[in-house]
Amino acid sequence: MIRCFSIVFLGILFQSCYGSNVISLPYITNDIEYASTRGKLYALIGDLDPDFGNRIIEIDISTGTVERSLYVGTEPRLMRITSDENYAWISFQKIPFIRRINLNTFEIDKDIYLGPSKQQYPPKTIFSTILTTNFSVFPDQDNQLALSLREPFDFEFESLSLYKNDSILPVRIMGPGIQYYPFCVEPILNGKYLISHYQTNWESEYSTIKVQSNGLELRKEDVTNLNGMHTYRNWFKVMNDTLYTATGEILDATDSLGLKVIGVCENDVIGDKYGFAFSPGHDAFIYPNMTFYSLFLTFYDRQTLTAFDSVYLFDYHYNEIMLILELEVIDNTRFALLIGKDYGDFFIRIVDTKNNGIESNGSEDKIRIYPNPASDKIWVNGGPLNKKISIYDMMGNLVGTCQRSGIRAEMYLSNYPPGVYTVKIADCDHRNNKDAISKIVVQR
Repeated sequence: MIRCFSIVFLGILFQSCYGSNVISLPYITNDIEYASTRGKLYALIGDLDPDFGNRIIEIDISTGTVERSLYVGTEPRLMRITSDENYAWISFQKIPFIRRINLNTFEIDKDIYLGPSKQQYPPKTIFSTILTTNFSVFPDQDNQLALSLREPFDFEFESLSLYKNDSILPVRIMGPGIQYYPFCVEPILNGKYLISHYQTNWESEYSTIKVQSNGLELRKEDVTNLNGMHTYRNWFKVMNDTLYTATGEILDATDSLGLKVIGVCENDVIGDKYGFAFSPGHDAFIYPNMTFYSLFLTFYDRQTLTAFDSVYLFDYHYNEIMLILELEVIDNTRFALLIGKDYGDFFIRIVDTKNNGIESNGSEDKIRIYPNPASDKIWVNGGPLNKKISIYDMMGNLVGTCQRSGIRAEMYLSNYPPGVYTVKIADCDHRNNKDAISKIVVQR
């Protein structure tokens, strides 16, 4: 039996950026999942981390403290938590297993061996292990999985499979010369069907698959030209039979014979290497928007797909290419991100935006912005004597800036379209390095 234990790690970094409280955890992380009923964040730690390598850890979201830790095996890659939050399933980068963790006892309670692959390489036959590219857990099931399987090197063994009743049932092995890459698979229609996604350098293929008692039945394939775009593990997610993709496309999956494009959440993220999520509390899709200096999350209405709000998270150095591998919604103001530099390691940041507003260090520095809502101009009263006022739109783009001296300053808004904006006030004299931030509404 592997022993569980509680740990208090003192290397956790707490920050406050424009009122957002940020907990930065120093663990090299491969995947994160938030369990809302338990109120805990779970993370898979890579093999290079000196403290928690090859482990699953349970994190207190308020403090960043690691409460429980369990060794799970070499190079854990992806994690999925069951609907009842009693179990976490884990896949691995280089070993042919999937393991189930009991989150009540924090012990390994089931192993699935994926088996060998038999390949013909004339004049001989070669055996290789089978690995999992991606997988998903069926809703309201703790022991039924959809698996994307592959051979580790040549990708000649590629299939979608169903794990049910403690056995693996293959559905389809791609024919010779077809180099589709099994990338992502998610259940729809209460687990009666699956939507899978394959990817090559030239084509993107969605497949609608019916779940049968003895395996899977292919119903329909849709192939589109992606002009060489590569996809990653979060190409799409499912919320109430609605698919939302990494590049903002929203599709209806209620028809078992195909997908219907509803629209697009327009955003400034280029490519598909970014985590995204649906927030039940906001009833909105959330996509990151990154400027040269700052990271924002933008909220898109579920019905109209238009942006209606954004939150500032934190700044980063202008020459760093930052990627968000995962985005987990904790509640209406808190978010967990798996973030890192391009081609680098990824780390966890837990961000609380509830204080993302005007702050002061004393009554003499108190800042007030009015009127709000505004039409033609705003007044900024208080704060530093020499202040820089910057205004950002909901995508995090800088749309206006000015420098003013004195206790009271004005900024004109006549050229700004109606909407929600973020106002940042900085001290030009650098006597106070903590900037202030607030939201304003422009309407006419």
